[in-house]
Amino acid sequence: MKGTFFKKNLLSIITSLIILFFMVILIIYPEKFMPSFLKGLNLFCVTVLPALFPFMFLTKTLTDLGIVNKLSLKLDKFCYIIFRMSGIGAYLFIMSLLCGYPVGTKILSDLKKDGQITEKEAENILPLCSTSGPLFVIGSVGVGMFGSKSIGITIFAAHIISTIIFAIIYNQTKFFYNKLKKKSYITTNQIQYKNISNDYDKILSKNMMDSCQSILLVGGFVSFFFLIIDIIFELKLFYPLQVVLNYAFNKEIALGITSGIIEMTRGCFELSKANSNNAIIATSTLVSFSGLSIILQSISFLSQANISSKKFIKIKILQTLVTFIVSLILIKFLL
Repeated sequence: MKGTFFKKNLLSIITSLIILFFMVILIIYPEKFMPSFLKGLNLFCVTVLPALFPFMFLTKTLTDLGIVNKLSLKLDKFCYIIFRMSGIGAYLFIMSLLCGYPVGTKILSDLKKDGQITEKEAENILPLCSTSGPLFVIGSVGVGMFGSKSIGITIFAAHIISTIIFAIIYNQTKFFYNKLKKKSYITTNQIQYKNISNDYDKILSKNMMDSCQSILLVGGFVSFFFLIIDIIFELKLFYPLQVVLNYAFNKEIALGITSGIIEMTRGCFELSKANSNNAIIATSTLVSFSGLSIILQSISFLSQANISSKKFIKIKILQTLVTFIVSLILIKFLL
Protein backbone atom coordinates (compact mmCIF):
# COMPACT_ATOMS: atom_id res chain seq x y z
CA MET A 1 0.00 0.00 0.00
CA LYS A 2 2.80 2.41 0.89
CA GLY A 3 4.61 1.64 -2.37
CA THR A 4 1.45 2.29 -4.40
CA PHE A 5 0.83 5.58 -2.59
CA PHE A 6 4.42 6.68 -3.25
CA LYS A 7 4.18 5.86 -6.98
CA LYS A 8 0.87 7.72 -7.39
CA ASN A 9 2.20 10.80 -5.62
CA LEU A 10 5.77 10.73 -6.95
CA LEU A 11 5.36 13.82 -9.14
CA SER A 12 3.77 15.89 -6.35
CA ILE A 13 6.48 14.78 -3.90
CA ILE A 14 9.29 15.78 -6.31
CA THR A 15 7.58 19.10 -7.03
CA SER A 16 7.15 19.81 -3.33
CA LEU A 17 10.82 19.06 -2.64
CA ILE A 18 11.92 21.42 -5.43
CA ILE A 19 9.68 24.19 -4.09
CA LEU A 20 11.02 23.68 -0.56
CA PHE A 21 14.57 23.80 -1.90
CA PHE A 22 14.02 27.20 -3.53
CA MET A 23 12.27 28.48 -0.40
CA VAL A 24 15.24 27.49 1.74
CA ILE A 25 17.66 29.18 -0.68
CA LEU A 26 15.64 32.41 -0.50
CA ILE A 27 15.57 32.28 3.29
CA ILE A 28 19.35 31.72 3.52
CA TYR A 29 20.37 34.24 0.83
CA PRO A 30 17.62 36.92 0.69
CA GLU A 31 20.11 39.75 0.08
CA LYS A 32 21.50 37.97 -2.99
CA PHE A 33 18.35 36.78 -4.75
CA MET A 34 15.48 39.11 -3.79
CA PRO A 35 16.94 41.91 -5.97
CA SER A 36 16.64 39.45 -8.88
CA PHE A 37 12.86 39.47 -8.49
CA LEU A 38 12.88 43.29 -8.53
CA LYS A 39 15.00 43.24 -11.71
CA GLY A 40 12.46 40.93 -13.31
CA LEU A 41 9.61 43.15 -12.16
CA ASN A 42 11.38 46.19 -13.59
CA LEU A 43 11.92 44.36 -16.91
CA PHE A 44 8.22 43.51 -17.00
CA CYS A 45 7.10 47.09 -16.23
CA VAL A 46 9.45 48.73 -18.74
CA THR A 47 9.25 46.31 -21.70
CA VAL A 48 6.50 43.68 -21.39
CA LEU A 49 3.65 45.70 -19.85
CA PRO A 50 3.50 48.52 -22.43
CA ALA A 51 3.96 46.09 -25.34
CA LEU A 52 1.49 43.41 -24.24
CA PHE A 53 -1.32 45.06 -22.27
CA PRO A 54 -2.84 47.11 -25.15
CA PHE A 55 -2.95 43.99 -27.35
CA MET A 56 -4.65 41.95 -24.63
CA PHE A 57 -7.36 44.57 -24.23
CA LEU A 58 -7.85 45.28 -27.95
CA THR A 59 -7.95 41.64 -29.11
CA LYS A 60 -10.48 40.73 -26.42
CA THR A 61 -12.62 43.71 -27.45
CA LEU A 62 -12.38 42.77 -31.14
CA THR A 63 -13.51 39.26 -30.28
CA ASP A 64 -16.53 40.49 -28.30
CA LEU A 65 -17.51 42.93 -31.06
CA GLY A 66 -17.95 40.04 -33.50
CA ILE A 67 -14.87 40.26 -35.73
CA VAL A 68 -14.31 36.52 -35.11
CA ASN A 69 -17.71 35.70 -36.58
CA LYS A 70 -17.21 37.72 -39.75
CA LEU A 71 -13.67 36.55 -40.47
CA SER A 72 -14.29 32.93 -39.53
CA LEU A 73 -17.34 32.53 -41.76
CA LYS A 74 -15.30 33.63 -44.79
CA LEU A 75 -12.36 31.35 -43.97
CA ASP A 76 -14.23 28.26 -42.75
CA LYS A 77 -13.92 26.26 -45.98
CA PHE A 78 -10.24 27.11 -46.56
CA CYS A 79 -9.24 26.36 -42.96
CA TYR A 80 -11.12 23.08 -42.90
CA ILE A 81 -9.44 21.82 -46.09
CA ILE A 82 -5.91 22.88 -45.08
CA PHE A 83 -5.91 22.67 -41.27
CA ARG A 84 -9.05 20.61 -40.48
CA MET A 85 -10.41 23.38 -38.27
CA SER A 86 -12.90 26.24 -38.51
CA GLY A 87 -12.07 29.76 -39.66
CA ILE A 88 -11.62 30.77 -36.02
CA GLY A 89 -8.19 29.12 -36.29
CA ALA A 90 -7.11 31.67 -38.90
CA TYR A 91 -8.22 34.57 -36.69
CA LEU A 92 -6.31 33.15 -33.73
CA PHE A 93 -3.19 32.58 -35.84
CA ILE A 94 -3.25 36.18 -37.11
CA MET A 95 -3.79 37.61 -33.63
CA SER A 96 -1.06 35.41 -32.16
CA LEU A 97 1.40 36.49 -34.87
CA LEU A 98 0.57 40.18 -34.45
CA CYS A 99 0.56 40.23 -30.64
CA GLY A 100 2.97 37.46 -29.61
CA TYR A 101 3.02 35.25 -26.51
CA PRO A 102 0.73 34.53 -24.66
CA VAL A 103 -2.11 36.47 -26.33
CA GLY A 104 -3.09 33.61 -28.68
CA THR A 105 -3.69 31.16 -25.84
CA LYS A 106 -5.56 33.85 -23.92
CA ILE A 107 -7.97 34.41 -26.85
CA LEU A 108 -8.39 30.64 -27.32
CA SER A 109 -9.27 30.31 -23.64
CA ASP A 110 -11.81 33.16 -23.89
CA LEU A 111 -13.49 31.61 -26.95
CA LYS A 112 -13.76 28.24 -25.23
CA LYS A 113 -15.16 29.77 -22.03
CA ASP A 114 -17.69 31.77 -24.07
CA GLY A 115 -18.89 28.57 -25.76
CA GLN A 116 -17.88 29.65 -29.26
CA ILE A 117 -15.70 26.58 -29.78
CA THR A 118 -15.75 23.03 -28.46
CA GLU A 119 -12.93 21.28 -26.61
CA LYS A 120 -11.99 19.30 -29.74
CA GLU A 121 -11.88 22.44 -31.86
CA ALA A 122 -9.71 24.19 -29.25
CA GLU A 123 -7.22 21.31 -29.36
CA ASN A 124 -7.10 21.50 -33.17
CA ILE A 125 -6.28 25.21 -32.99
CA LEU A 126 -3.56 24.81 -30.32
CA PRO A 127 -0.66 24.48 -32.85
CA LEU A 128 -1.50 27.92 -34.31
CA CYS A 129 -2.16 29.97 -31.18
CA SER A 130 1.24 30.08 -29.47
CA THR A 131 3.60 32.17 -31.59
CA SER A 132 5.91 35.10 -31.05
CA GLY A 133 5.32 38.43 -32.78
CA PRO A 134 7.37 40.34 -35.38
CA LEU A 135 8.12 43.22 -33.00
CA PHE A 136 9.96 40.89 -30.65
CA VAL A 137 11.61 38.56 -33.18
CA ILE A 138 12.64 41.08 -35.84
CA GLY A 139 12.99 44.16 -33.64
CA SER A 140 14.23 42.94 -30.27
CA VAL A 141 16.05 39.73 -31.28
CA GLY A 142 17.18 40.51 -34.84
CA VAL A 143 18.05 44.22 -34.67
CA GLY A 144 18.44 44.71 -30.91
CA MET A 145 20.42 41.56 -30.03
CA PHE A 146 22.05 40.28 -33.24
CA GLY A 147 22.34 43.73 -34.84
CA SER A 148 20.81 42.48 -38.10
CA LYS A 149 17.31 42.91 -39.48
CA SER A 150 17.87 40.08 -42.00
CA ILE A 151 18.64 37.65 -39.17
CA GLY A 152 15.43 38.70 -37.40
CA ILE A 153 13.40 38.20 -40.61
CA THR A 154 14.97 34.77 -41.16
CA ILE A 155 14.16 33.67 -37.60
CA PHE A 156 10.59 34.96 -37.89
CA ALA A 157 10.14 33.26 -41.30
CA ALA A 158 11.32 29.94 -39.83
CA HIS A 159 8.92 30.47 -36.93
CA ILE A 160 5.88 31.09 -39.18
CA ILE A 161 6.69 28.37 -41.74
CA SER A 162 7.31 25.70 -39.10
CA THR A 163 4.11 26.63 -37.25
CA ILE A 164 2.03 26.26 -40.44
CA ILE A 165 3.75 23.03 -41.50
CA PHE A 166 3.31 21.45 -38.08
CA ALA A 167 -0.36 22.51 -37.81
CA ILE A 168 -1.10 20.91 -41.20
CA ILE A 169 0.74 17.67 -40.38
CA TYR A 170 -0.68 17.45 -36.85
CA ASN A 171 -4.34 18.00 -37.74
CA GLN A 172 -4.33 16.13 -41.06
CA THR A 173 -2.79 13.11 -39.30
CA LYS A 174 -5.49 13.28 -36.62
CA PHE A 175 -8.19 13.62 -39.29
CA PHE A 176 -7.14 10.58 -41.33
CA TYR A 177 -6.52 8.50 -38.19
CA ASN A 178 -10.04 9.28 -36.92
CA LYS A 179 -11.45 8.60 -40.37
CA LEU A 180 -9.68 5.24 -40.44
CA LYS A 181 -11.04 4.39 -36.98
CA LYS A 182 -14.45 5.81 -37.99
CA LYS A 183 -14.36 8.37 -35.18
CA SER A 184 -16.05 11.78 -35.34
CA TYR A 185 -13.97 14.82 -36.25
CA ILE A 186 -14.67 18.55 -36.07
CA THR A 187 -16.55 20.06 -39.00
CA THR A 188 -17.22 23.73 -39.65
CA ASN A 189 -20.95 23.55 -38.93
CA GLN A 190 -20.25 22.42 -35.36
CA ILE A 191 -18.94 25.85 -34.36
CA GLN A 192 -21.31 28.03 -32.35
CA TYR A 193 -20.82 31.63 -33.45
CA LYS A 194 -21.55 34.17 -30.74
CA ASN A 195 -24.16 36.88 -31.14
CA ILE A 196 -22.68 40.38 -31.25
CA SER A 197 -23.36 42.48 -28.17
CA ASN A 198 -24.28 46.15 -28.53
CA ASP A 199 -23.66 46.96 -24.85
CA TYR A 200 -20.28 48.66 -25.48
CA ASP A 201 -19.88 50.10 -21.95
CA LYS A 202 -20.08 46.65 -20.40
CA ILE A 203 -17.75 45.17 -23.01
CA LEU A 204 -15.06 47.81 -22.40
CA SER A 205 -15.22 47.69 -18.59
CA LYS A 206 -15.30 43.87 -18.49
CA ASN A 207 -12.39 43.58 -20.91
CA MET A 208 -10.33 46.17 -19.06
CA MET A 209 -10.77 44.25 -15.80
CA ASP A 210 -9.98 40.94 -17.51
CA SER A 211 -6.87 42.39 -19.19
CA CYS A 212 -5.58 43.82 -15.89
CA GLN A 213 -5.90 40.41 -14.22
CA SER A 214 -4.19 38.68 -17.15
CA ILE A 215 -1.26 41.09 -17.35
CA LEU A 216 -0.66 40.76 -13.59
CA LEU A 217 -0.42 37.00 -14.07
CA VAL A 218 2.16 37.49 -16.85
CA GLY A 219 4.11 39.94 -14.68
CA GLY A 220 4.24 37.45 -11.85
CA PHE A 221 5.66 34.74 -14.09
CA VAL A 222 8.27 37.06 -15.67
CA SER A 223 9.52 38.33 -12.29
CA PHE A 224 9.49 34.91 -10.64
CA PHE A 225 11.41 33.17 -13.43
CA PHE A 226 13.99 35.96 -13.54
CA LEU A 227 14.64 35.07 -9.89
CA ILE A 228 14.70 31.31 -10.59
CA ILE A 229 17.27 31.70 -13.40
CA ASP A 230 19.64 33.60 -11.10
CA ILE A 231 19.35 30.90 -8.40
CA ILE A 232 19.95 28.11 -10.94
CA PHE A 233 23.06 29.74 -12.41
CA GLU A 234 24.45 30.88 -9.07
CA LEU A 235 24.19 27.32 -7.69
CA LYS A 236 25.25 25.80 -11.06
CA LEU A 237 22.23 23.48 -11.11
CA PHE A 238 22.41 23.25 -14.91
CA TYR A 239 26.16 22.64 -14.92
CA PRO A 240 25.95 19.02 -16.25
CA LEU A 241 23.77 20.17 -19.17
CA GLN A 242 26.10 23.10 -19.88
CA VAL A 243 29.11 20.76 -19.97
CA VAL A 244 27.40 18.56 -22.58
CA LEU A 245 26.39 21.58 -24.67
CA ASN A 246 29.91 23.05 -24.37
CA TYR A 247 31.29 19.98 -26.12
CA ALA A 248 28.65 20.19 -28.86
CA PHE A 249 28.80 23.97 -29.40
CA ASN A 250 30.58 26.60 -27.30
CA LYS A 251 30.19 28.42 -23.97
CA GLU A 252 27.92 31.20 -25.27
CA ILE A 253 25.51 28.83 -27.02
CA ALA A 254 25.47 26.46 -24.03
CA LEU A 255 24.61 29.34 -21.68
CA GLY A 256 21.97 30.65 -24.09
CA ILE A 257 20.20 27.31 -24.47
CA THR A 258 20.19 26.50 -20.75
CA SER A 259 18.88 29.92 -19.75
CA GLY A 260 16.45 30.02 -22.68
CA ILE A 261 14.84 26.75 -21.61
CA ILE A 262 13.58 28.68 -18.59
CA GLU A 263 13.17 32.22 -19.97
CA MET A 264 13.33 32.75 -23.74
CA THR A 265 14.32 36.45 -23.86
CA ARG A 266 17.34 35.95 -21.66
CA GLY A 267 18.36 32.90 -23.68
CA CYS A 268 18.15 34.82 -26.97
CA PHE A 269 20.31 37.58 -25.51
CA GLU A 270 23.01 35.10 -24.45
CA LEU A 271 22.90 33.36 -27.85
CA SER A 272 23.33 36.65 -29.70
CA LYS A 273 26.79 36.98 -28.14
CA ALA A 274 27.98 33.93 -30.11
CA ASN A 275 27.02 35.60 -33.43
CA SER A 276 27.22 32.42 -35.53
CA ASN A 277 24.86 30.34 -37.69
CA ASN A 278 24.57 27.77 -34.89
CA ALA A 279 23.52 30.55 -32.53
CA ILE A 280 20.87 31.75 -35.01
CA ILE A 281 19.50 28.20 -35.41
CA ALA A 282 19.41 27.78 -31.63
CA THR A 283 17.66 31.15 -31.23
CA SER A 284 15.05 30.26 -33.86
CA THR A 285 14.40 26.92 -32.14
CA LEU A 286 14.21 28.63 -28.75
CA VAL A 287 11.68 31.19 -30.02
CA SER A 288 9.43 28.32 -31.10
CA PHE A 289 9.81 26.52 -27.76
CA SER A 290 9.18 29.84 -25.92
CA GLY A 291 10.67 28.75 -22.57
CA LEU A 292 9.09 27.42 -19.39
CA SER A 293 8.01 30.88 -18.26
CA ILE A 294 5.81 31.50 -21.32
CA ILE A 295 4.62 27.87 -21.45
CA LEU A 296 3.36 28.16 -17.87
CA GLN A 297 1.73 31.52 -18.67
CA SER A 298 -0.10 29.85 -21.57
CA ILE A 299 -1.09 26.84 -19.47
CA SER A 300 -2.53 29.13 -16.79
CA PHE A 301 -4.87 30.64 -19.42
CA LEU A 302 -5.72 27.31 -21.07
CA SER A 303 -6.52 25.66 -17.72
CA GLN A 304 -9.19 28.31 -17.09
CA ALA A 305 -11.08 26.84 -20.07
CA ASN A 306 -10.22 23.19 -19.27
CA ILE A 307 -8.02 22.83 -22.36
CA SER A 308 -5.47 20.03 -22.00
CA SER A 309 -2.07 21.28 -20.82
CA LYS A 310 -0.47 17.90 -21.64
CA LYS A 311 -1.47 18.21 -25.29
CA PHE A 312 -0.21 21.78 -25.37
CA ILE A 313 3.21 20.75 -24.01
CA LYS A 314 3.41 17.86 -26.49
CA ILE A 315 2.57 20.23 -29.33
CA LYS A 316 5.23 22.75 -28.22
CA ILE A 317 7.94 20.05 -28.13
CA LEU A 318 7.04 18.64 -31.55
CA GLN A 319 6.74 22.16 -32.99
CA THR A 320 10.22 22.96 -31.67
CA LEU A 321 11.69 19.96 -33.53
CA VAL A 322 10.03 21.07 -36.79
CA THR A 323 11.38 24.61 -36.28
CA PHE A 324 14.90 23.25 -35.83
CA ILE A 325 14.71 21.45 -39.20
CA VAL A 326 13.17 24.44 -41.00
CA SER A 327 15.79 26.79 -39.47
CA LEU A 328 18.64 24.59 -40.71
CA ILE A 329 17.27 24.78 -44.27
CA LEU A 330 16.46 28.51 -44.27
CA ILE A 331 19.73 29.63 -42.71
CA LYS A 332 21.72 27.50 -45.17
CA PHE A 333 20.08 29.22 -48.16
CA LEU A 334 19.35 32.73 -46.85
CA LEU A 335 22.35 33.62 -44.65
